[in-house]
Amino acid sequence: MKTIFLGLLAFALYGGDIAAVKAEPRLERRSELAVQNADKAFLEAKAAWKKGESAALQTALDEIVASVDLCLDTLHEMGRPPYKLVRWYKNAELKTRELSRGLDGLAVEASLEERPAIQKVNDRVKTVHEELLLGVLSRKK
Repeated sequence: MKTIFLGLLAFALYGGDIAAVKAEPRLERRSELAVQNADKAFLEAKAAWKKGESAALQTALDEIVASVDLCLDTLHEMGRPPYKLVRWYKNAELKTRELSRGLDGLAVEASLEERPAIQKVNDRVKTVHEELLLGVLSRKK
C-alpha cells in the first residue's frame, strides 16, 4: 500500500514531463519514472486518437519513444550487469510489454492514416522490450 502511494505521489510530481524525469538524480528511480511517463503518454495518445487530434497523437507517440529510450539508457548508465539489476530490468520489461500490447490495440482501432506512426512507435517499444528481456535472462559469464 505504501509503495503504491509513493508511486502515485512521484507520478503526480513528475507528471508527463520528460525533462523532469531526466532531472532525477537516482538512476533506479529515473528508469522507473521514465516507464511511468511512457504509460501516461500512451493514455494521452489514446485520448488524442479518440478526439481525432492528429498533432496531439503524434506528440504523445514521440513522448512514448523518448521515455522508453530514456529508461533503457538509464539502465545501461548504471554500469552494472543486468543480472545484478534484475528488479529494475524486470519492472521495465513488464511495463514495456504492457505498453506494446496497448499500442497493438490502438493500432488495430486507428485509421489507416494513423496506423504507420503507431506501428513505428510499437516497433521501437518491442525492440526495447526484447533488449530488457535479454538483460533479465542473461547469466553471469
